[in-house]
Amino acid sequence: MYTDLRLRFDNFKPITENALSALKSFQIIHKDDLERTGLNFIRGGNFRKAAHCLEQCADEAWKNYEISRAEKIYKKILSFTDNNALATRIYIKLGDIYSHTGKTESAEESYKSAYVLAKSHKCENTKAKVLIKSGDLYFKNGNLVKSLAEYRKARRYAAKTNDPEINSMVYRGMGINFRARKKYYIAQRYFKCELKEAIETGKKEYIYYAYENLGNCNFNKSNYEFAENSYYKCLSIANELKNKKFLIQSNINLGKTSYYQGNYDESRYRFEYSRQMSKTINDHINIAISSENLANLYLTTQNYRQAKYLLNLLLKYYLKCNNQKDIAYVYTALGNVSYFLKKYKTAIKYYHKSYILNKKLNNLKAISFSLGNIGVCLKLLGQYTKALNIIRKQIIIDKKIQNLEGVIRGYINSGTIYNNFSNYRTSVKFHERAIRLSRKNNLRHHLTVASYNCSEMLLKLGNLKKSKKYYEIALKTGLATKNQEDLHHINILKTKINQHQEVLNAAKKQSIKIDFHE
Repeated sequence: MYTDLRLRFDNFKPITENALSALKSFQIIHKDDLERTGLNFIRGGNFRKAAHCLEQCADEAWKNYEISRAEKIYKKILSFTDNNALATRIYIKLGDIYSHTGKTESAEESYKSAYVLAKSHKCENTKAKVLIKSGDLYFKNGNLVKSLAEYRKARRYAAKTNDPEINSMVYRGMGINFRARKKYYIAQRYFKCELKEAIETGKKEYIYYAYENLGNCNFNKSNYEFAENSYYKCLSIANELKNKKFLIQSNINLGKTSYYQGNYDESRYRFEYSRQMSKTINDHINIAISSENLANLYLTTQNYRQAKYLLNLLLKYYLKCNNQKDIAYVYTALGNVSYFLKKYKTAIKYYHKSYILNKKLNNLKAISFSLGNIGVCLKLLGQYTKALNIIRKQIIIDKKIQNLEGVIRGYINSGTIYNNFSNYRTSVKFHERAIRLSRKNNLRHHLTVASYNCSEMLLKLGNLKKSKKYYEIALKTGLATKNQEDLHHINILKTKINQHQEVLNAAKKQSIKIDFHE
């Protein structure tokens, strides 16, 4: 027994040295062996090499979406390392894990720890990087004010370093923040600065991200052709670099532009291509994203069975990973399936599950979305007072987090509920609020819907002149966005206006006063 133990310790050093040597020469070592080797280094007191092995192992686990394992190993490294630079890096990685899984408070703590350590060794670059990560975290959770504050702090540090890579990342952060505020002109200016800095780095990866952000900005403005041009540039860079992740993301983006232009076959091809390629590199995150997009496409094309099948696969996967944020997303999507099948009570159950999870995660933007969906379902079930109360709560949250899109959506939904109460004047007031905000923030689809609804309410009130005015706005924006569903409803509205005009003309001939107010 003792001889055996001594032999094990005598042989320990060369065995672990060989393992490390193999790692450095890029030979494949199973992550279990890497972890074992790292733990052996700890027992031998060689913490530097232990950290090297364990970090590689945790990175591999995170890449394969083994979240609990990656978190455990990163924490193990923090328990013994006295290297500030390493600890900073590990805290950033832990923050990324918590951010991705929706553990906002844990992510915030990790990034704060990384920032404090970065300040202690006076590394301006690292401080800027941590602040950018922190800004991204607040951005994901809908807190645009805090997010912008972090990006601005990062910009001050970036100015000291004059590093084009950091500058590119800072401009990206500022751009996405203003894009979320629907201030697309300002966002586009930042993305152009991002592209300029990216070109200065000479790194195709940074140029790829800049073009992607410019594409996303145009996509959000419903300028799908301009977005498509940027995404094709991304695809070209992805092919040049032979970067499968970039190829996957480019195809997802091109699939979305095809979807919104009504080219569903092309969209399906792009999403399916992304899904299959994600499987070849074991990229679970993009498998999920591609599947989500495919499910949404199947919902649109009324292939509910296929949509539900994909969503249940996703739910099973996210439950296994215990990824609360994505579980909440799938519950919302399953609620949408039930909504389209007109099973509103079932839809409410799914939306409520999503609401509960998002409340735990303190994701205010997602909470508001769930409340809005519940409100719409209650309206369709004829529970108008309940629906109105729920939507009021939604609007309060959206105002708090400055989510103007949500506020506009809330006004439109409130207006349609007052229509159900036959309170057309109040309905018009809510829709006119939505129209003003939509115009101010260049939300063309919302402007189309609000103008269409407002025109219809005014028609019921017998105000044909004002009804025509809002019809013209709806038609103009509908033609600009090329949304076929919107244009179909606008054509129906045109027929109603023409019919009312004919009735009025006939009444004038007979000198009869007509009251259209129902």
